[in-house]
Amino acid sequence: MLEHMTHEIRSDEPAPTGDKQSHAMVLAGHATPAQAPATRTFYACQRCTACCRRPGFVRLTEADIDRAAILLGIAPRAFIEDFTELRPDRCGLVLRNRADDACVFLEEDRCRIHDGKPDQCVGFPNTWNFPGWREMCRAIPTTVDANAS
Repeated sequence: MLEHMTHEIRSDEPAPTGDKQSHAMVLAGHATPAQAPATRTFYACQRCTACCRRPGFVRLTEADIDRAAILLGIAPRAFIEDFTELRPDRCGLVLRNRADDACVFLEEDRCRIHDGKPDQCVGFPNTWNFPGWREMCRAIPTTVDANAS
């Protein structure tokens, strides 16, 4: 379960499970569950699409490609040819961006493939984020049981 929760703790965001040191210790395997906080912060997406408009790369897995292709009713090969490009490090595929740097699947204020969107998109901002994300994202912080799956 922890492998899905790991992300870099940044000074401009509150630590998801209390103080930064104890959260980092748990993620690094230096704390036992008894030392781990009982709750953590979960950010509930409000579909504001601010993250979809930010320049960057949405890395894709084979499962992401298959899921989106099925949703669009096309073959995975067609999805790759029409909607992806090689990552700059040449180690995988990313979604193409529009000319304004927004995601290729952003249509007005909604995601065209929301029900089959890539895991990276699903995880934002809980499994990964970037400096300054709180200033642009409307996700609502809620406190949840840290031991719940």
